[in-house]
Amino acid sequence: MMLPDRFVETTSEQTKFALRSIRQQFANALRQSGDGQSRNEIRAVAMMAQNCRRAMQEAGLPDQEGIKDFTIGSIDWKTFAEDPDLGVVLGLDPKGDPFQAVASKIYSIHDAHRLPGTESLESYQPEAIGFWETRAAFADFLNQWGTRYTPEQTILCYGSLSGIDNILGALAYSAQRRNVETVLLFPAPGFSVVAAQAKRRNIRVETVPTHPEEVYCPTTRELETVLGEPSDDMAILYLTPMTNPTSTIYDDKTLTETVQTFQRLRSEGYLLVDLAYIEMVDKERVKAMIRTLTTPETIDRVIMVTSMSKLFGDPRLRAGAIHTTNAELLKELQTHWQTVFASLSRPMELEALAKLSLISPIARERLFVCLRDRQEDVIALLDRINRERATRSQPPLVDMTRIHRDVPLYVNITLTDGHDFLDLFVETGILGVPGEVFGDRPENNRVRLALGMSI
Repeated sequence: MMLPDRFVETTSEQTKFALRSIRQQFANALRQSGDGQSRNEIRAVAMMAQNCRRAMQEAGLPDQEGIKDFTIGSIDWKTFAEDPDLGVVLGLDPKGDPFQAVASKIYSIHDAHRLPGTESLESYQPEAIGFWETRAAFADFLNQWGTRYTPEQTILCYGSLSGIDNILGALAYSAQRRNVETVLLFPAPGFSVVAAQAKRRNIRVETVPTHPEEVYCPTTRELETVLGEPSDDMAILYLTPMTNPTSTIYDDKTLTETVQTFQRLRSEGYLLVDLAYIEMVDKERVKAMIRTLTTPETIDRVIMVTSMSKLFGDPRLRAGAIHTTNAELLKELQTHWQTVFASLSRPMELEALAKLSLISPIARERLFVCLRDRQEDVIALLDRINRERATRSQPPLVDMTRIHRDVPLYVNITLTDGHDFLDLFVETGILGVPGEVFGDRPENNRVRLALGMSI
């Protein structure tokens, strides 16, 4: 790819022009790549940002001005200059007391188990579903929203992704033994990795369209269209009450109707509830949804998945838990865990336990406050871009009346007609992920901006 010569002494306008020229070249290359699918993959978009940034650096240009990369939904505490102690209170900065306290807690657990007659932390765990104390801590964490799960109804997993993948595997195998079909109902737009996991398990995926009018909660109308008549087939309805990518929260009335419809049409089905962002949103709204999902008629058909990843600002701590009251399903999952994992990783179990014990909700709220502040900054930036374009008699890029921001990690925006996410990137340096990646219709023209890595 031809790049501009190295710019030594440039005016502000010259610098802006040079940065835009580089962005244009990389955007053109992505548009022309392959059969068009690569432009709709998060990794491809993120790699374009990385390569574009490198080209700007090689040209001696200020890449921080040239690119605002909001593609990956991860978190890096070191980027939150507005709260210099954030890494300390989250136990992520090795120079901080909380980090040392976590290490000391892990040491004390080892020390308590070193004597003969105590449970071994080195041998295989026969149950293979995780350290009891860590399961109890995860159950207590979720129960603050109104569930009543016990450690015995809790299984540890390597984050929610691994947990969901293995739930799908266990349910598909169970359905195969019963000689019934398995189908995953995937609300779109949604976290499309789960749909990809299902396909790899040879599970048929049926897309359930969702709409902004119902804050992207699947509805009775759409479920009836997809499912048709009642059946004993194994259907799994994937629910993300705090939604990625749309940054919205389900409406409880719509959710209640949806759950009732699903159980009427697929009485043998399961509700797979992904609670990855549960602590980031209003607690009372979560409690209302939990009440809907834990009625006596519903609770045994519900599988809830929690994860520490985003909530503790530590995505590479792959620590999560699966919760269900269904004894038959628990047995099926335990057999699957024994077959696949033999035992879970002791370092993960103990670090998760230590952090659940020592990293306070107040510390985690500081992270969420920083993310909300970033949302404000990004929305103000988008508004300023629109106003600057107006001074040049250009139409706005972003529809400021259609911005969603209920989940602090994300801002979901709608571009105006005639513009796509690459136009936004070329014109402003802002790079997000197009809605098509998440199963959205291209004509909806939505873009997800993830704010955990940079601003």
